[in-house]
Amino acid sequence: LRSKGPPDVRIAVAGNKADLPESDQAVSAQEAEEFCQENGLLCFRTSAMTGANIGKLFEALAEEVYNVIKSKQRSPSGSGVPAM
Repeated sequence: LRSKGPPDVRIAVAGNKADLPESDQAVSAQEAEEFCQENGLLCFRTSAMTGANIGKLFEALAEEVYNVIKSKQRSPSGSGVPAM
């Protein structure tokens, strides 16, 4: 995404299986948080089984997209379409 996408692309990591005990998880919550922080990624611990944080993940991504669009200058043609 970073090499082919727009420069302001936002990426989220969804670490699944948050419903399992930490000892059964392949990556600890701390490791995931550190990786995401170091790489400028949004980080969510999710559970497909319980639905935990799935809504929050999509809400956060929608908010990020909205903020990027809102911050862009309007196109010179006045069409109301954000300049890309």
